[in-house]
Amino acid sequence: MNNEFLTDAFKSAEQKRIVSVTLENPENPLNGRFGGNSTEDKIFSLSYVDIQNYFSSDADRIAYPTAYSGLWYQYEKAPEYWWLRTPGYLGNHSACVNRGGSFYPDGIYNLSDKVAVRPALWLTL
Repeated sequence: MNNEFLTDAFKSAEQKRIVSVTLENPENPLNGRFGGNSTEDKIFSLSYVDIQNYFSSDADRIAYPTAYSGLWYQYEKAPEYWWLRTPGYLGNHSACVNRGGSFYPDGIYNLSDKVAVRPALWLTL
C-alpha cells in the first residue's frame, strides 16, 4: 500500500501530508499468535487494537466496497469482509472484520480475493 496505492490514489500534494508512523503489530488477543515486529508505514491496515479504539460499535465497522476497490461484483450492494494486520489462527491467515462489523479472529487465507482492503493513514492538517 505504501508504493503503488499511495502514488495512484493520492496527488503529490496529498502524499506530502500523509505522515509516516511506526506501527506496533500486536498479537491476536484471542489466540495469542505473534503479530510481528514494528513497521514504518504511511498507508496501513488497522489492527484489532485499532478497531477497538477507533470504532464504537460493530455497525461502525461495516464497510461497503467502492469502485476503486476492484470488487465490482459487490460495489455498493453489500458489506464486505476487510483485512486487519492482526494475524489469524493459522500462519497463512489474517484476521479481518466480517460483513456484520465483528472481529473475525481466525481470519481468512491471505491470498483470498474475496476480502477488501480498508486503508488507514494519518494526515498533517
